[in-house]
Amino acid sequence: EGEGVHAAAAPCGMILYVEDDMFLRMTVSYRLFTKASIPFDVACNGAEAVEMAMAAGPDGQPHLERYCLIVMDNQMPVMNGAQAARTLRERGYKGLIVGMTGDPHGCEDRDAFEASGLDLCVDKAADGMETLAAIIAARVCRTPGAEPPEAASSESERVGDFLPLSPCTR
Repeated sequence: EGEGVHAAAAPCGMILYVEDDMFLRMTVSYRLFTKASIPFDVACNGAEAVEMAMAAGPDGQPHLERYCLIVMDNQMPVMNGAQAARTLRERGYKGLIVGMTGDPHGCEDRDAFEASGLDLCVDKAADGMETLAAIIAARVCRTPGAEPPEAASSESERVGDFLPLSPCTR
């Protein structure tokens, strides 16, 4: 799959944040989503993420557009991020999936994660969080007047060019 293949789906909607570490679930979601008034759901492992993303809509069919962005850790219990991303793609999810990992570049686990259907993989370090904040600031709806996600910067424009979605506000 090429760059930006999944970027056309759901330019506006909720974020699904998938992280098993409670501290990161609280701090990252607060800094990136809550402070910016961005609607989000949380899953604690890949199996929960797949279940939530594939949940039926009002017509009884999977509501694949519910989440415009899934931000996912790799190293999780039950089902890891690579397995979850692969499963989501196999089941038709076309929205953005951004992986977050502490694994170094060149590590076998990271390589498998990056090849699993992610649109982008970022480090859990500060520069990765800045990239993630820029993606969110450029491409996800938030309440008008809400402050942008923390760590958003001029990199927003560069990341926005990478992801061909149209920004919107509610």
